[in-house]
Amino acid sequence: MTARENGENEKSLLSMAANLAFRLMVVGLAAAICLGLTYVATKDRIATQKEAEEKQASMDSLPALKSAADLKEERELEKKAAKLEPSVEKVFSSPVGYVILLASKGYGGQIRMGVGIDNAGVIQGVSIISQSETPGLGSNIQNEEFLRQFVGKGETSEIKLDGEIKAVTGATISSTGVAEGVRKAMKVFDKVISGRSPS
Repeated sequence: MTARENGENEKSLLSMAANLAFRLMVVGLAAAICLGLTYVATKDRIATQKEAEEKQASMDSLPALKSAADLKEERELEKKAAKLEPSVEKVFSSPVGYVILLASKGYGGQIRMGVGIDNAGVIQGVSIISQSETPGLGSNIQNEEFLRQFVGKGETSEIKLDGEIKAVTGATISSTGVAEGVRKAMKVFDKVISGRSPS
């Protein structure tokens, strides 16, 4: 092979590499534009769905609540609560009590939940907003018989597995995640909300 042929081969390889890089850049740019447009097109719908899930969880965890319209988001309490427990997402007040939305660590990821606490500091309900636990095992944390165990517990109650709370069979880590979330919600109520009457 002559020096001239070597030079032509190198130019040919460089040309192919540049062509390939350009094509990859175009495909990547097109994909980024499509993803951006999809985000813009769906973000409002996703936010609306998330808000509806949070309102439903609030209604489920505070059964005495007559309407979701009675819920008022308490941004100042949220800031204080998040300093105490960073997993707190939202705090709602109502005439019948408070709902604390927060996340806790489960086996398969974050367990988002709502904990309803009446004005006297007694848990009225717990609802699971979302979870990614193992189907048929950890996902059973959503079952009413498990969640009902938390109802009626107050600041003097021991919210601990195998104490007053029985874990879901085969899902100790998931059950612990829910119990930990409820403990965090009670801590927020006791330290941040207690003594303040709802607006």
